Parts: sequence; C-alpha cells; structure tokens
Amino acid sequence: MSPSRHSMRRSVQGPKTPTAGDETPEVDETAVVVDDTDDAEPTAEAVEAVDAVEAVEAQDDAAPTRRVNWSRVLAYGMLPAIALILALTAGALKYVDNSARDDQRAGLEAMAAAKATTAAMLSYTPDDVDKKLRDVRSQLTGDFRTQYSQTTDDVVIPGALSQQVTAETKVPAASVVTVEPHRVVVLLYLDQTITVAAEAPSVTSSSARVTLDEVGGTWLISQFATI
Repeated sequence: MSPSRHSMRRSVQGPKTPTAGDETPEVDETAVVVDDTDDAEPTAEAVEAVDAVEAVEAQDDAAPTRRVNWSRVLAYGMLPAIALILALTAGALKYVDNSARDDQRAGLEAMAAAKATTAAMLSYTPDDVDKKLRDVRSQLTGDFRTQYSQTTDDVVIPGALSQQVTAETKVPAASVVTVEPHRVVVLLYLDQTITVAAEAPSVTSSSARVTLDEVGGTWLISQFATI
C-alpha cells in the first residue's frame, strides 16, 4: 500500500530510569521514534497525489476498446467504386441506345430510297423511257450503275421504243434486312404491270434484294438482285 495513506509522527523519548542490576545505558536524548499507525490522519498533499494516481488507473480501466465498424468502412469504400460502375454502365447504355436509334434511322432512310429508286428504274413509257432511265442512274453507284446503264442503253430503251412497251412498277411492301455503317440491305416486294402496244397488260409479282451504300449523305443502290 502506498505510504501516502499514513502519516509519520515524531516523538522525543527522554532518559530511561535505570533499575537495579541494570547497566546504565547511554541515552540519546534526540532519538526519534517513528509511529506508523493506521489511526494517523494523512496530509492533504498525500491524499491529492493518491487520488490523482487512482483516477488515472480508473480511467484506464474504464476506457472502452474501440471497435472498427467494418460495415461503414466497406460501405464508404465501395460507394465510389459503385458510383463509377453505374456511371460507366449508364454511358454504355446511352451509347447502345444512340447506336440503335442511328441504325433505325439509317434503315428507314435507306428503305425509302430503295423503294423510290426501284420504282423509277422499272417504270417508263415509250415517250419518256430514254429520259427516265437515264435520269435514275444518278441514284445508282458502283458496278451496278455501269451494268444498268449498259442494259438500258442496249436493250430496254430500244425495245420500249420499237414495241411501244409501257412498264409500271409499285412497291407495296419493304423491310430492312441488315444495317451496317454506311450500308443497308433491304428486301422489296414488287408488283409490275407490262403493256406491249395494244395487248392486254400482264401483271407479275416478285421480290428483290437491294443493297444501298451511303455516299455523301445520300443512299444509292449498289446491288440489285431479283429473288
């Protein structure tokens, strides 16, 4: 136990009276006797020192062990990563959505061009066959334009003039087959009426697979094949 809980008391002991038969001892009149008893009152300084030590010990014993809240750590650590993933996902979805819209728009534009150009390619009368079939060539491109020009110049225009052939072509239905960057494939359904001179008209139905290329912002037919 700390000595601060007890006080030290001094007492000066006087000379001892000798008894018979005893040798007379030398007495130190200044001898000090220390009485360390539990009944003594402690000094104020000692009490304060002890109280301070005990207060520190009590505080150390009462201090709780701090626990790491791993759920909060994981939550705050994961939030930035999740936010980044969501942002990237949103960007990707937006890109996909925009691409789908662009493809849809390109398909519709190419399909409309295929219907109009095909009807013009296969419709004429003896009076306008030369002009119409030459004008439509501006809506064609590549090798197909060359082939069409040769065929119309060598066969169709001369035959229409000599036999008085009238052709009328309609496109009642169409659908987009594939859409690629700057290229679209379209399937057309054709109804064509042919009249030769004074004969009765003949009606035929067919379909064609038409490929269009985007050239300078305009959809031009690059391939044409009847099915």
